[in-house]
Amino acid sequence: MNRFVDLIYPATFAAAAVLRIAAVNGGQYRRSDLLIILTAAVAIAAVVTGLTLLLVRAVRADDVVERAAPIAALAVIWFFDFVPLQSALSQVSWRLSREVVLVPAGVLVLLLVIAWSLRQPAGRLRSLNKFGAIFGWLLLAFGVIGTARGDVATSRVLAHSALARDLSKPIPTGPQSAANGPLRDIYLIVLDGHANARTRREVLGDSSTAFEDSLRALGFVIPPEATSNYIHTFLSLASLLNFEQITHIANEIRVTSTDFALPKFLIENNHIARFLKARGYRYLLLPSAWFAATQFSPLADSVYVDRRTFNIRDALRRTELRTVVAQTTLLHPLVRLPQMPDLREFDALKDVPSDTAPTFAFAHVMLPHIPYVYDSDCRPRRRPITLAEENDSPEQRAAYLAQVACVDRMTLDAVRGILRRSPTPPIILVLADHGSRFTDVRFYEHPESVSRDFVKERFGAFAAAYLPAGGDSAFRQPITLVNVFRHVLAHYFGAELPPLPAEHYVSGARPYVFYPVPAAMISAFAASREPSGARSMP
Repeated sequence: MNRFVDLIYPATFAAAAVLRIAAVNGGQYRRSDLLIILTAAVAIAAVVTGLTLLLVRAVRADDVVERAAPIAALAVIWFFDFVPLQSALSQVSWRLSREVVLVPAGVLVLLLVIAWSLRQPAGRLRSLNKFGAIFGWLLLAFGVIGTARGDVATSRVLAHSALARDLSKPIPTGPQSAANGPLRDIYLIVLDGHANARTRREVLGDSSTAFEDSLRALGFVIPPEATSNYIHTFLSLASLLNFEQITHIANEIRVTSTDFALPKFLIENNHIARFLKARGYRYLLLPSAWFAATQFSPLADSVYVDRRTFNIRDALRRTELRTVVAQTTLLHPLVRLPQMPDLREFDALKDVPSDTAPTFAFAHVMLPHIPYVYDSDCRPRRRPITLAEENDSPEQRAAYLAQVACVDRMTLDAVRGILRRSPTPPIILVLADHGSRFTDVRFYEHPESVSRDFVKERFGAFAAAYLPAGGDSAFRQPITLVNVFRHVLAHYFGAELPPLPAEHYVSGARPYVFYPVPAAMISAFAASREPSGARSMP
């Protein structure tokens, strides 16, 4: 029994390291993904333990398990906590914390422990292993308790959330106009961080209108001004997909919280998908490259799967939790380069018309948002620019515009294919969740005092819509994202959804502390015909 405990306790350090990260990131991962990561961590610990056993047995035949266990435990701790140890050491000496020093030092320490273990009597090693096992199981218990507490808190928020309950309420509808025709395929393509033409012209000096002109030639209408209501993706998408202002989320979550569980639930279980599925629609989700809230939905009838050849780097970067865990380990060099969004999702959109059932297809494309990984021809950049490197520089502005050109090219090709293959004219919405943020890349540190220029840039979201049978009338005037599906459902389904006031809110590192933006501060939006309910910023 003691030998069995000695063999498995190194794995408790690996599992505890993963759970420690999960416990402080509640609501930002799926349990199935956590299970995959835990399984991988335990497997790595098992491999390390097995190799250690072989090494010790090759040198000394007696008390192999007792001698190998502390060596394996140290190696596992070194592997899974490398970056935290490095960060702690950097507070003492930056030079000693460099990897060129720290990695060889770690190997040397491990060799010294091996030599020490081979010379120790079995009794002393059993005492050491007993201590290590108790310590490892305690760490694991704390990790399990922390993660469970986060799950319970999340479940409690969802159970008591008026927002979540509202998803199940039916939307009142009047008689649908016969002029609006049959059930049409509906495409929602969200281009993350795609600024509208005004923002690109005024902020980035890009006066090109080729994308907009090409869309207009296909029959799209582009509002004279489109704005997001929020400046964070998860808030903007939750509002868009549920066609409601969600500032009262602050009444359901502590304003100091950074738990994204409720907005994530609102996105995954969104009202538009529920409404359409109740009317016979199939829900196709084309998930984002790594954004947790748009990688899964229990409502989805099918989810697009990337069929690229498996490689360890993409597997490590596939979800936010995997990336965060890998960034603390010796594998962190593999996740320094960001996940490449799968451009083949655009081809998948062109295949939707082949299904005779009416389909709601939602694609969240992590472009042109930083990291900058593609050039204007959609070829991988020689040197990607990661989120950690974000700043306002000529190089990054040019990189952003290159990704704009890339995603515009792919979007245009996709909508042409959709229109060409659709027997019934579809509904196509090409939207951004918010604009760019070069004016103030650190806005989240001072949301209460953002500048007028930042507000004009960040809320300047791209929007274009293909709405046959007269559905485009509302989009010929300024519009905010919260009203997009209100207009669509009212026109095509007779839904009784009057437009909401054009309110805009800033929030920062505490995302549920909302600062209403005064209408005067958004001077570029002054021509809006939507009623303004914005109040003065505190």
